[in-house]
Order: sequence, then C-alpha cells, then structure tokens
Amino acid sequence: MKIYDLIESGKFRHTARILKEIALATQADWTRRVLAAEPSWWGRQAISKASGGGGGFLIKKIPGGFRIYYANKGKYNYFAVIQRGRGSYDMKPALLASPRARSGKNGRYIIIPFTKNKDKSKIGPSNEINSVMTKIGSIKEKNADGKAVSRNTYSYRKDPGMTGKGNTYASEQVNKDKSVTRSYHKFVIVSEKSTGFIHKPIKKQDSHGIIQKSVNKALSHEAVKKAIAKDARNIVLDLIRKSK
Repeated sequence: MKIYDLIESGKFRHTARILKEIALATQADWTRRVLAAEPSWWGRQAISKASGGGGGFLIKKIPGGFRIYYANKGKYNYFAVIQRGRGSYDMKPALLASPRARSGKNGRYIIIPFTKNKDKSKIGPSNEINSVMTKIGSIKEKNADGKAVSRNTYSYRKDPGMTGKGNTYASEQVNKDKSVTRSYHKFVIVSEKSTGFIHKPIKKQDSHGIIQKSVNKALSHEAVKKAIAKDARNIVLDLIRKSK
C-alpha cells in the first residue's frame, strides 16, 4: 500500500495534518506575493472574490495531499499577466473602443470616474465639490458606434459648501441603520486628443519556481519526517496488537 493510500485511509493522520498546514502556508505565500505585484491593482483583482475578480488561490483535496491553484474566475486572467509581466501601453484606444464611448463634434470620447487625485490622494470633501448626484433612472441612448446602450440619469443637489462648479461630485448610500455614507468621484473626459493615459508596466513576477522550492523545502523538513515516522510506528503497533 502506498503512503497516499494510507493518508486517505486516515491511518497517517499526523502526516495529513502537517500536509494541510503546508498547503495553507503555500496558499498564504502565493496570496502575499501576488498582492505585492506592481501596479497593486492587478494583485488586488487577482485575489478578489467579488464580481470580475480572479477569485484568488484555492485548495483542493487530492489523493495523498492537496493541490493549490488559481481560481481564474471572470473574463481576465490577472494572475497570468502578473507572472509574465507586461510593458507599458496607451489605454486610450481601448477606452475609446468601449461600448460606453460617446460621439461628439470632436470625435469619440468617454467619461471616466476617478476616486483619486493626480497626487494619489483620495478625492473627498477637501476637493471642490460640485453637488450631490443621485441616480433617478436610465435611458436608452446611441453610443459612438450607433448602438443603443443604457445610461443612468441623475438629479443634482447643491448642499452648503458645494460650489455647483467643476467635475467632482458626491454620491450617497443609505445604510441599514439609516445613516448615510458619501463617496466622491471626479469625472474626466477622455477623447482622441487626450494625453497621459499610459498604463504603467507590470513587473514580471514568475513566482512558480520560488513557491515550488519553498514547498519542497517544507516537505523535506524534519517535522514531516517525524510525522511519517510516528504514523508508521502507530500502524506497526496496531498490527502487533491485532496479531496477539
């Protein structure tokens, strides 16, 4: 009988427990490394279990141990991009090709909401706030390609301290306890004449070899050898007892 058969039968319980600990540690190591990716958005998306996220790293029970793998949910493999890296590129063509793009007298354009200022600080009450915008419905409207798309419609309320000017707005969400949470967005128009929309290069991570080396080291650790020896000894003692 092979060792993984003994593990599956429950007779190598100390070995099974330490293998589970190694699997959990490996999952945590993968997660930590991916979250350290630059730009950080890619790592967060790879780990995110929300809609559109990659789903992070999962553990699957297999004969004799565990398999740690990337869930790769959603339409985009963020993890693969992080592992192989990617050079910088102009985001403008992709943005203007979006079905959300509009058409104006100067060509195609799209309105992008930002939550951070150019200096990376969070947009908030310290910015000049135009007004509070509240969604009141939606309409069908032709996009830049002449296809009908749904667009939200809003009402606007200028509270004390708000200027009624600029492109930064507040929005409100009513919580279960009836309290109100505000968020802030700056809306920027990207057109064919816009500049500065260059995506930073994604540094190649390629952690497979590092992780595998770490796993091999853990499997050869003295604690694993002792767990196997203890389980083997217990089986021998059990066989001796049964033979009496």
